[in-house]
Amino acid sequence: MKSNTFPLEYLPNHLAKIVEELEINSGYPREFTACSILFATSVAIGNNFKVQVFPNFQTTSALFLVLVGPAGASKSPPLKFAVEPLLKINSEYIKEYREELKRYELSKTTLDKDKDGANSLNSNAPKSKQFIVQDSTMEALFDILVDNPRGVGIYVDEWRDWYLNLNRYNKGENKTKWLSMWDGQDIVLNRKNTSVCQVHKPFGSLAGTIQTNLMNDLFDEENSSSGFLDRFLFCNPDGLRRIERKNYFNPILIENYTNYIKAIMRLEQGLDEFGNVATRVLRYHQECNQDLELHEKQITDLINYYINNFPRKAQYLSKVDTYTHRLALIFQVMAHILEDESLNSISVISFRRAKKLMEYFQRNMFDLIDKEQDKELKRICKTTEKYDWYTSLEEQFRTHEAKELLQSIREVSATESTSNDATDRTTVRWLNDDILFEKLSQGLYRKKF
Repeated sequence: MKSNTFPLEYLPNHLAKIVEELEINSGYPREFTACSILFATSVAIGNNFKVQVFPNFQTTSALFLVLVGPAGASKSPPLKFAVEPLLKINSEYIKEYREELKRYELSKTTLDKDKDGANSLNSNAPKSKQFIVQDSTMEALFDILVDNPRGVGIYVDEWRDWYLNLNRYNKGENKTKWLSMWDGQDIVLNRKNTSVCQVHKPFGSLAGTIQTNLMNDLFDEENSSSGFLDRFLFCNPDGLRRIERKNYFNPILIENYTNYIKAIMRLEQGLDEFGNVATRVLRYHQECNQDLELHEKQITDLINYYINNFPRKAQYLSKVDTYTHRLALIFQVMAHILEDESLNSISVISFRRAKKLMEYFQRNMFDLIDKEQDKELKRICKTTEKYDWYTSLEEQFRTHEAKELLQSIREVSATESTSNDATDRTTVRWLNDDILFEKLSQGLYRKKF
């Protein structure tokens, strides 16, 4: 199996068939369709359900998802297909909102202007219900979240532009708010000339698309060190190619998918007396205990391995654990709707599905990190010879091994002097580069890249 082939076998059969049919008849890459359905499912769940991971830690099903592919690789169509049922419900609610707003405005013109009456009227002002938001500023999104405590999905087609403009005018405040959104922590907004506003435990699931060749400047030092990119799941399949389309899709499958999303929406938990969603918290079934312990050990071991060798990957792995639990919640809701499974707890099957899928996303991210690392290494090495020599060295090596390797490369290429003295001087000079090497002891070195 290719390193980043989507594990379609872990989706419920009903959804896997939709993915396969869209690939055959519409040319949609299965990875993009499957991930888009995950996003739409997450939005449909919203704040209605959470998963209890530890006694002091709960999390929602919110995803920050990016589809990565070359121009013309059908990134946007699968996403549009997946959110179409939510957009249709949006349209119905917008129509209702406009009618309620007309009645409200009419009431304002006929109501007596006494203070108490005005206050009563303002408290009954209609609120616009939304499930999908597009091209919204942070302040506008804040207002939408206040009116929609169950949460929303944010659909950003040109994700790179959204990301690069995130903090252009507000010195990092927007990025901080999005970090709070990912964590489900309260967001406070200070408006000019108005009182402080607050969104209680916001739910925002985000999805967007980006061309592969535009990923170049996103993994710079500032973006990497902030940890913001670590919150994103990247779907970055290899070998994408255009598939001849039949321009046909079974309408029954479309109807079934729409009914699937609507069935999740009907699991609505309602609001409590304070206007917050009365979230239902699912715990793991006791059958999951062994799997959970093993998973925690694996993540801990990987972090401890990478923390010295590759801190960028260690940083990302700290988010893998959270996303595994979020995906487990999504899979449990899928199983409840499509496979008649209970919704009283998270089953071991849902957890294992989530773990396999998170391994897929982890490989995608590691691949992106490796590509950026390789690009940086080429920049530091400056010459092809030095790059080839460096990448051929073992993780740890001795001086004489480095000299012998460079001598061998020069003999094969015949582009440089192959005298031992010239090779020795070049090797010693390169080994003194503390960006590339760590000297462990006399004559023993370790690569940093």
